Amino acid sequence: ERDEIMATGRAIAERLRSLGSTMRAAREAEGLSLADIASRSGIDEESLLRMESGKHAISLEILDRYSTSLGRELSIQILEPA
Repeated sequence: ERDEIMATGRAIAERLRSLGSTMRAAREAEGLSLADIASRSGIDEESLLRMESGKHAISLEILDRYSTSLGRELSIQILEPA
């Protein structure tokens, strides 16, 4: 059971890193800085940096504010296992 909990924690950490990387790539594709996103979203730069680094859990509300500040729509998918 402990191994299963550890594996789940690692999987969540990897998903957070992947999400953060996706967020950063989208921001950079729009030519925006962290300061730009902070100003538009009301999320402080330190929190944004932690999110984009995959070191901070992110709520749906924050994801929506982030995507709106990019001028993009938030879309979430629940996929079949690969």
